[in-house]
Amino acid sequence: MKFKINTKELTSLLNPLQSVINDNHIVPILQNVKIDISEKGINVTGDNHETNCENFLKLKTGLKDSFCVNFNMLLSIVRAVPNQDVDLRLEKNIFYIKHNKGEFELPVFSSNEFPETPEEDFTGKALVDGVILKSCLKIANKFTLNEALDPMSNISIQIGKKITIRATNRFSLFREVIKGKGDEKIILLSGKASTGLLSLIEDAEDIDMFYNDNRIYFKFGKKKIMIIQQQGNFPIDNFDGIINTSKGANELKVDVSEFNSALKRATTLSSKEKEHKISLNFRKNNLEFLCDNTMSGTKGQEVIKSDFPEEKSVSYNFKMLQEILSVFDNKPKLSINEKNCFCITSNKKTGILAPRG
Repeated sequence: MKFKINTKELTSLLNPLQSVINDNHIVPILQNVKIDISEKGINVTGDNHETNCENFLKLKTGLKDSFCVNFNMLLSIVRAVPNQDVDLRLEKNIFYIKHNKGEFELPVFSSNEFPETPEEDFTGKALVDGVILKSCLKIANKFTLNEALDPMSNISIQIGKKITIRATNRFSLFREVIKGKGDEKIILLSGKASTGLLSLIEDAEDIDMFYNDNRIYFKFGKKKIMIIQQQGNFPIDNFDGIINTSKGANELKVDVSEFNSALKRATTLSSKEKEHKISLNFRKNNLEFLCDNTMSGTKGQEVIKSDFPEEKSVSYNFKMLQEILSVFDNKPKLSINEKNCFCITSNKKTGILAPRG
């Protein structure tokens, strides 16, 4: 087997699999990429037992073969010789990559050990804008916990005449209604799978989604992604009850960029402390940020102009507050609800952070 290809094309083919293939996976074969070569082109597959991703490059090879090689080693090779034609050949279980000044050799493993992509009967279908989904998942991932056995640690995707995405880490909540529609279904996506999907989604592409009770299949461009659906019940009614309190919350009228800057400065001396607590002292005409760390004896204080209808003092986890604010646009609406939760809203996005005791 022998053919020629440019490493720029190889890099583009392999890059999407980075978030799926784990070089330290407990199953050795899953540290590899499966390469299927046909007369029509090259198909590469990565799998980690939760997410399966395929990418295809149309290329006249005139060949047919299937094998596995270590993914990270192969990617390192094609990056070491950027944008140049190389000769690829397979001989006696060795994969040779010859460039204009030398040659690399990689051991080959049988593709028979690589898990087959399961054949699924998908009962549901939806269409969603890739740009909007990517933007939404980027925020939702900030609100998840890495606890696979808890349904609330997953991202909930509710599909119907619209698509609603929800996520929570028990201290903060996020919900967004995005453009899209499909057959009614509530899907649970783990934070790990969502992070991988986020890195694979390309801008400005419609994404076809197919789903059943076990798996979700995303198809866009030449990429195919199959993800195992998490099991359990996400408490949507209770979740929405909390999120909806932002509608009657008291608005904090303040320059958001000034708010962010003051928050960052006031917490400078406490950023490495275990207790990430900041007190916000709301006054009618100003807002005081007070980060008083008794363990280290440090204190940070800032006062900015603001407009708020009542006087009160509320404490929050400033790390979470900074992170939530960072993923919203520059001019979200800020408010405090009756339970002193910090609410952030922008278009159809809503984020809520619970107060600290």
